[in-house]
Amino acid sequence: MTGDATRAARIRREAGAWHAAMQSGEVNAKTRAEFESWLRADREHQRAYGAFEEMYRDLGALLPMAGVTARPAGRRRVSGFAGLFGAAWGAPAAAAFALVALAVVIVARPGLIDRPSGPAAQVYATAIAEISDISLADGSTVTLGARSEMKAVFADDYRRVDLVSGEAFFDVVADPERPFFVAANNTLIRVIGTRFDVKSARGLVKVSVLEGVVEVMKPDAPPEALDDGALTDSAIAAAQRRVLTSGQIVRADRRADLSGVETVAGGRLSQWRTGRLAYENAPLAEIVSDLNRYHARQIRFSSRDIGRLRLTISFAAHDLDQVLDAMEALHPVAVERGSREIRVTPAP
Repeated sequence: MTGDATRAARIRREAGAWHAAMQSGEVNAKTRAEFESWLRADREHQRAYGAFEEMYRDLGALLPMAGVTARPAGRRRVSGFAGLFGAAWGAPAAAAFALVALAVVIVARPGLIDRPSGPAAQVYATAIAEISDISLADGSTVTLGARSEMKAVFADDYRRVDLVSGEAFFDVVADPERPFFVAANNTLIRVIGTRFDVKSARGLVKVSVLEGVVEVMKPDAPPEALDDGALTDSAIAAAQRRVLTSGQIVRADRRADLSGVETVAGGRLSQWRTGRLAYENAPLAEIVSDLNRYHARQIRFSSRDIGRLRLTISFAAHDLDQVLDAMEALHPVAVERGSREIRVTPAP
């Protein structure tokens, strides 16, 4: 990466972090002063931050196109800074937004994401151990993981993919006129153009970013406040937020708070596309859920407690015995290798 590209990427990361901080509702005088100092230090800081502001202006109009009834919060400007942005909040900001390939991930409550109506959906599915590269109508590509299913709907004003199950890697062609949405287990991902991975299994969604900037939001409101399927401005204002950049991941579980942002080595992201699976301190339940998409012999636990045990391991997806041997060597479990099913039970 050239020096200019590295600097631009750093500024985008800083702008994303500042935008999340200034929208958090917990800004004190010290934070505000630090933000003002950062903003005035470089015109490029103003342009990058303006791109995030432009994104949120557009969000209210774009979400309904994807069949989502959520309303974004009224944007809170930072007092005294309007003159600093000037024209950068207009067309130049929109252009900058497209160029830096920002993405927004919204983690919504159940019921907020409805199936799109209108254009017919194209359905794609893979068999056990099958990985398929799919070219979409707009030039974007999707690598659909083993035993996975997705539906794609393209309209004149939006593009949408529903990841029904499994895992997929998206390389999205930028088109500011038609935002790209991915829905997975009540998680909605809005993309202009970027590269990222989404896995949906056992009620958990994991988003891994290879390129771009991603903001994850989850409404912090009691379920009864959302029963009508519409988020209020106050609910969004109190939302949990995470900002992801290249090499970072976050997990979204609708029954719990968002996980913290984790940083991993770039080579480990989406390694499954090359036929290898890698985990660092991951629960056995997650590892086995993935393995069961690659092997006809399904692995079953005799209790949920076994699934909570953790393991750090890297292996070829076809090498089932390596994982089973590691389970037995590192944890007090016994593995019964049947011809049709593999059972993992507590060690005698």
